[in-house]
Amino acid sequence: MKTILLVGDSLTQRGFQIKEAGWVSLLADYLSGKADIINRGFSGYNTEWFKRILPRHDFKQDLSVLFFGANDASLLKENPHQHVPLDKYYENLLEMTQQLKQKGPVILITPPPMFEQDWLDYQRSQGKSLDRSLETVQKYREQCIKVAKQTQSHLLDTWTFIEAQRSFFVDGLHFSHDANLKLFEHLKLLLERELKAFTPQEIKPSLEVGKIQETSNFTVDQPLILCLGDSLTRRGFEVQTSGWVSQLQDHYIRKADVINKGFDFCSTSQLKTLLPSIFDRCTPSLSILMIGTNDMFNTKEPMSVQLVQYKQSLAEMVGRLSSTGPVILITPPPFYEPEFAEYMDCFRGLEAYRNACLEVGAQLQVPTLDAWPLMTTNGLTDDSYFSDGTHLNSKGNNILFKGLQGLIEERLPNWKPDAMALKYPWWDQVVVDQL
Repeated sequence: MKTILLVGDSLTQRGFQIKEAGWVSLLADYLSGKADIINRGFSGYNTEWFKRILPRHDFKQDLSVLFFGANDASLLKENPHQHVPLDKYYENLLEMTQQLKQKGPVILITPPPMFEQDWLDYQRSQGKSLDRSLETVQKYREQCIKVAKQTQSHLLDTWTFIEAQRSFFVDGLHFSHDANLKLFEHLKLLLERELKAFTPQEIKPSLEVGKIQETSNFTVDQPLILCLGDSLTRRGFEVQTSGWVSQLQDHYIRKADVINKGFDFCSTSQLKTLLPSIFDRCTPSLSILMIGTNDMFNTKEPMSVQLVQYKQSLAEMVGRLSSTGPVILITPPPFYEPEFAEYMDCFRGLEAYRNACLEVGAQLQVPTLDAWPLMTTNGLTDDSYFSDGTHLNSKGNNILFKGLQGLIEERLPNWKPDAMALKYPWWDQVVVDQL
């Protein structure tokens, strides 16, 4: 298991946005089960500000991705608050790259081109003038390339695949769906060509059902939300189905890190054996547990025995997880496979696990999200929420995330993003000497 640290400005912070197929979500899905992604993209920040923050934190990362320059390149006269002189940008970027290289390899991403007309239109809508230019940004791109060569770092030059055209931006500056896909595709190619140790084929998973390997831990400087479960959780980073875990991370961006520990074909008894190793790697502040589908399908024991074992394992995991923070349970959702000869028997069987999960939640006084009312109509599964009868499509992920969001607001109001502390100020409130 690897840890990858991403540092940058809004082009990184927005990387978990599902609507535009954020490149960070695509990376997290690509490395699902193989790497934990720590996103430290700070909207509006420049290298002068972030270099003051970086030395205070050791994330114990194995790879760092550094993506700055879009704000540094702001024009001095029109935007002195974000502007960083070209020579100072070079010095700052060099300093941060050298610092990050002490932890492992570094990928530098050049500040991308922009589409001036759309950014001008946006600025005017805010009562402002054009504060950036394509010509100026290109000069900062050249300095980024220079730093990469000087430090022998890996380079991803956005100018080779993102053009100064409207289709690549939502407002002339921030990435559209097309640009995010291009960035991820070329980042993936870079990993395959220059950093094969960070590709899914080469990374040995530290945690597998039935097998536990030693794993190094990582640290974060803000609350950590741990999502645990089977493939319904692991697939929560899928961009094409608007994965609920990616939506959760975007919801908590700059407030909490969301770590996905979902495992294909996993049951409660198997997940319970993995829990100590998960705790060795990270300490959750909030845990979200959705498990049970495989318990019903993976064993031939009588259901009465299965349910007792399921409830016992679920209760034990809740007890362990609650030692570090609150726990949320999500019932195993219904499924839809009417062509399966024993479909109705399995449907009722899975409903028994849903009821058992609700019982455990009530007994332990744990907030529990019941997925069944969300995804059934007149007592039967609504197939419009599923991609294959078992796993969620975009509609299913959206309703699950909204249900989870509502449960948190009702039962854990201190975990609403608006109620949580912001470690570092928003860009327009930055006072450099106070960082």
